[in-house]
Amino acid sequence: MKLHKIARGVLVMMVCLTMITPCLEVRAEDIVSDPDTTQTEITTPEPTQTEEPDVTLTETPAPEGSAQITEQIVTDESNVPTNVVKEPEVFENDPPAEETDDDTATEESNAIQKAVDEALKSAQVNAGTKEITIVVEDGTYNGDINISLKDHPSSLEKLYIITRDSFLDPGEGGVIDKLNISANGAGGANTTGNIYIEGLDVVLAGLYYSLNKKITAKDCAVKIYG
Repeated sequence: MKLHKIARGVLVMMVCLTMITPCLEVRAEDIVSDPDTTQTEITTPEPTQTEEPDVTLTETPAPEGSAQITEQIVTDESNVPTNVVKEPEVFENDPPAEETDDDTATEESNAIQKAVDEALKSAQVNAGTKEITIVVEDGTYNGDINISLKDHPSSLEKLYIITRDSFLDPGEGGVIDKLNISANGAGGANTTGNIYIEGLDVVLAGLYYSLNKKITAKDCAVKIYG
């Protein structure tokens, strides 16, 4: 993997091989003395998970090529966190785009992008939302993924996009232990496009990233397990 520094708090990673580190943590920060220079910190902590993941978030597993919002943690005035998701909402990939008579094709949207869009909108209307978790099933997710708090400002602080095999089953009614997220997944969820993240801390776990595609992080911290 190559890391490229570019101006004004933006970090671009060119994915050129399968990541072998258990965790890659990236933070892009402006250096006060030189506004056109960025500083990045990358850490690779040792994996903490020793058990095989075993996750069942719904009685009927979500279909291949889908993503679901499983947790939306809202903190009240007493600073008590509550998961307001009663039943996970499942989003599926659009069917393959079909060309029309004028040789144009309708735009195809992948399940991860659909779940991200809904998560950002939900955070806007649910005051006190601090974190949201999206669980991704095996499958192929075509197209870019755009995650930006700029168009959907809210109290959301962190977004988790993690595959089903990258964490341990929290049990019925439980919340995923974020400290046990790992890179132990089989890599069955394949993304084919670029990933752009702005203004929101994001954790990515278990996804397989296409060769020569970019992960761009601006004004945020991104942690990658994969």
